[in-house]
Amino acid sequence: MCKMEITIAIEYKRSRTWGYIPHATVRATVRNKDNCVIARDMSTGSASGCGYDKTSAATCYAFDDNKVLQTFALWKDFKPTEYAHARDYGYEYAFDGCGMSALTGLMRANRFEKHEIWDKDGDITAIVYTRDDLPESFTKLV
Repeated sequence: MCKMEITIAIEYKRSRTWGYIPHATVRATVRNKDNCVIARDMSTGSASGCGYDKTSAATCYAFDDNKVLQTFALWKDFKPTEYAHARDYGYEYAFDGCGMSALTGLMRANRFEKHEIWDKDGDITAIVYTRDDLPESFTKLV
């Protein structure tokens, strides 16, 4: 069995045109049973404009650019929800603009636990999803 940890950090930067623009940084790490890193990737995404959930869009763009998370979506035991679209092979993440609860539902369907990291002012600084029971069939892909 191996462990996967996905950390999402979102920073909001001010834009004169669009207000606050979210910039998401996603780090995905896979560790083996001895806690050694098997695979690791970091990706970023941002979204501007109005009329949709920019935070989930920025996070989704970062998920789509992350090699570890792309591999996870190709794995035969990946459980898609309505927020993952089928490709010729595997799936692509499609929760952009749908709200962060769409991501939480997708992660729960794939048996990830959600943890939030808060700062002293009561603001969320990061969201962490973990799964400790990924089988060897996934580790062979990465």
